Amino acid sequence: MNTTIAALQILIALPFLSIPLVRNRYGARAQAAVEAELSRQGVRTTVMAENGMHDAGGHETWAPVGIALALAVPAVAGLAGSGWAGTVSWTVAGPP
Repeated sequence: MNTTIAALQILIALPFLSIPLVRNRYGARAQAAVEAELSRQGVRTTVMAENGMHDAGGHETWAPVGIALALAVPAVAGLAGSGWAGTVSWTVAGPP
């Protein structure tokens, strides 16, 4: 049962790690596409940044990585047989 819970925690953590990777790979291209579309529609290309919608950077990396670590650390501790892993898992992920 503990192995199943740890595997699920790790599987839930993996998508959070993909967020910074996707942003890094497609962020600049997506921003350029938005600006091109705004220009095509005759809207000034700075309108997104003026309204706070821009490539934010930092929190788009540390927040998902932090969530992934909060899920993965208790999972690994549980697999290693640590006595406190169950309590931490319950605190982070909630009761079963």
